[in-house]
Amino acid sequence: MTKDFFKDLCTDKTLEAEGAWVYLPDFEGSVKVARWGNPKYQQALTAQLKPYRRYGDKRGGWKPDTPESVKKEAERITASVTAEHILLDIKDFYADGRPIENTVENKTRMLIEDDFFAQVQEAASYRETFRAEEREEEAKNSKKPSAGGSTTPPETRKAS
Repeated sequence: MTKDFFKDLCTDKTLEAEGAWVYLPDFEGSVKVARWGNPKYQQALTAQLKPYRRYGDKRGGWKPDTPESVKKEAERITASVTAEHILLDIKDFYADGRPIENTVENKTRMLIEDDFFAQVQEAASYRETFRAEEREEEAKNSKKPSAGGSTTPPETRKAS
């Protein structure tokens, strides 16, 4: 069967902007992510990192004499911008036995954790996360009883 390029293979631009739910099994919670590198994210990140451009090299890394404080501040800015423009919502994450509220500050703290940041980035970069056909198929499958007895909510899925 031939797939339609626009209908079957392209991403849903609405999902890319408004976000799609993804289950992160390593963290036992779900995240709603917008597409990595979306225009709002790029614009905010560029503006907030502008004071630190002089420390960057041509390859996108840091010059050898860059102070650690500058590197840490750039990391904090990147996490904060990601929390605001990529990581749109969180579900089923807990601290001290209580749910973590969906605030930019809380999400920034979570994103400072490298493994969490990497999984959010991967989910937001993964093309399949934003394919409408993929989401519709998952919704159909989630309505069917399964032998595995999955408790994953229908609006979520595992990131690969």
